[in-house]
Amino acid sequence: MTIDESTGVPASRLDFRATLAGRLSQLIWSRRRTLTILALIAVSLAPVVFIFNHTFDARRDIVYWDEFDTALAFILKLKDGTTPAAFLQELFAINNEHRMVTSRLLFATSFWLSGTINFALIDLVGNATLLGLCVLLVASAGTPMRRLRMGVLLAFLMFQLEHYENFLWSGSSIDHFQVVLLAASAIFALTRGSQAATLIGALLAILATFTLAHGLAVWPAGAALLVLAGRRRDLAIWGAIGAAAIVGFFAGFTVNSAQS
Repeated sequence: MTIDESTGVPASRLDFRATLAGRLSQLIWSRRRTLTILALIAVSLAPVVFIFNHTFDARRDIVYWDEFDTALAFILKLKDGTTPAAFLQELFAINNEHRMVTSRLLFATSFWLSGTINFALIDLVGNATLLGLCVLLVASAGTPMRRLRMGVLLAFLMFQLEHYENFLWSGSSIDHFQVVLLAASAIFALTRGSQAATLIGALLAILATFTLAHGLAVWPAGAALLVLAGRRRDLAIWGAIGAAAIVGFFAGFTVNSAQS
């Protein structure tokens, strides 16, 4: 048996104590880390719950400003009856330099299913797109700790009382909520690196383009990403689809006379 000269204790017993102390230290650290993570998750969820709790009670099924010229006018035309050709023309019609195809499809689907539009439900759809955007950004942040930091940051930046009206009236500007999620999803798809993901990203970019004119910005942004990544074949696919989408967007384009 080996004896430690400085303590007079057998070396095996010292090794056992050191191992036990190390394991206890790791266990304590692991528990502290777990508690810290759980506390940060609770802190990040608190403003989300707070905002939705306050806006949910105040939400009403009524028409707000933008919806008079978009949703209500569109549904009245559907109610009066229209041909498929006229429906498509109305679907892609320009309104204040925008083509709001996705939101009009949302309104039409609501009308066909229920005979009306529940604007409180449309508002919830707008809120859901913001939640979806946050989930997408958190998922793309990388490591678990980076995702956790991103979640906390987004919780306090997005879900606070300065954005109360955005959550309360998101249905009145549903296009502005959809376009951000669609554009971010398109870029996220491009980062996957496969040709299939590039095609999915292009489809999402087309939807963004025909949600609001802002969606056009996703095409040069995606092209820059592909150039930096040296993905020439994907760049060619992205560029060809983007060119067709942009030409389609500007076909018959007119500027609102009020702009003059």
